[in-house]
Amino acid sequence: MKTILVVDDEEHILNLVELSLTPDFQVLKAKNCKETFENINKQKPDMVLLDVMLPHVSGFEICKKCCDHYPAGTNGGFFPKGRSRRERLL
Repeated sequence: MKTILVVDDEEHILNLVELSLTPDFQVLKAKNCKETFENINKQKPDMVLLDVMLPHVSGFEICKKCCDHYPAGTNGGFFPKGRSRRERLL
C-alpha cells in the first residue's frame, strides 16, 4: 500500500484529508517542520501533501530543504496545497 504524508497545522484538515484517502492509502500526519522530517526519515512516504501556509517554516521552505537534502529519485513527490488568493481575501 502506498503511503502519503499529509502536512498541515490544522487538525481538522489533517483528519478530513485522512478520511478522504483511507482505505486506499496509508496516511501519515504531521503538523510542523520537525514532524515532517521525522516522518520522511522514518517512514519514507511515497508522496507528501504539503500545506504551503504553515507557521514558522513555510511548506515551500520544507520542500526546498527536502530537495536539497535528498538526491533526486530517493524521495516521493511533493504536492503543495494552500488557499487561493480569493479565499485569503474573504
